[in-house]
Amino acid sequence: MLIDCGHYVAGVRQGPTTLADVPALQGAHDSFVWLGLSAPSAAEFNKVREAFDLPALATELAIEPHPYATFTSLDESFNVTVRTLAYNPTLDRLHIGEESIFAGPGFVVSVRFGDSTTLAGVRHALESRPGALRLGAGAALHAILDRIVRDYIPVVQRLESQVLQVEREVFSTEHGRSLGRIFDLKRHLADDYGVVETLGEPFDRIIRLRAPWLPDQVIEQLTDLDHRVGRLTNKVRVLSDALTSTFEVNLTQFSVQQNEDMRRISAWAAILAVPTLVAGVYGMNFRTMPELDSRFGYPLALGVTLVVCLALYIRLRRSGWL
Repeated sequence: MLIDCGHYVAGVRQGPTTLADVPALQGAHDSFVWLGLSAPSAAEFNKVREAFDLPALATELAIEPHPYATFTSLDESFNVTVRTLAYNPTLDRLHIGEESIFAGPGFVVSVRFGDSTTLAGVRHALESRPGALRLGAGAALHAILDRIVRDYIPVVQRLESQVLQVEREVFSTEHGRSLGRIFDLKRHLADDYGVVETLGEPFDRIIRLRAPWLPDQVIEQLTDLDHRVGRLTNKVRVLSDALTSTFEVNLTQFSVQQNEDMRRISAWAAILAVPTLVAGVYGMNFRTMPELDSRFGYPLALGVTLVVCLALYIRLRRSGWL
């Protein structure tokens, strides 16, 4: 589905532009076309590909899903496909999508899939700054990538708060109850790390490519963006390492708790073994048992049993087993 198609000359948007107008606008001096699509079919994108004179490979790059960020050179143009992450604090929901961007001399085509980042605000913000748009298609490319990276920040911050919360739970008195949450967070961190970490390679490729139609100012902006992605990657890596340490501490605490439980069970088993032994002996009903002829036989046997059990309890209590 076509979302928007804008033609810009010297940083100013011109009148209504349709896909049919694109071929005639290609190559115009100081101008570029910015086209936005949402979940197009192969047939729909083929029309776009023909209008912008993209190779046949472009359809596959636009339609096929990509688990991580990719960069593909297409003669004078290139394709950058990235996974998008956006956190909605109101709904406490993570929106995951994909943005495939085709950029070349005089055009930018962005293809959105899933709950991807909405670029309407990006376009409107950039249109209010004609000076930035005078940099051409590179300005639109940077604005799109900048918005995607900015949306990563609340996601990483949310994961950081969850990791800190799990750490507090692990070091509280409720030992061994955070394993499920740790596994879930570890999985989310691994997924997010893959998404953020692989974004650095396309940025490096664009910067090293030094395409003639990308001004030096845009290259500098993309370099700054690449550094920001590096910092996010390091932060996710640190969170992952911290969660691994928390997991190990949690396992240690769980093992210690199990050992303490086993000691208590063994201690009580030792104490209860005394009356069990006495009851077992008396349950045999021997005729020659000495207390049968004594008035105090049974009370004495019970008293001795109680004293032995009490002595064992005191001894085990002092040794820390109870």
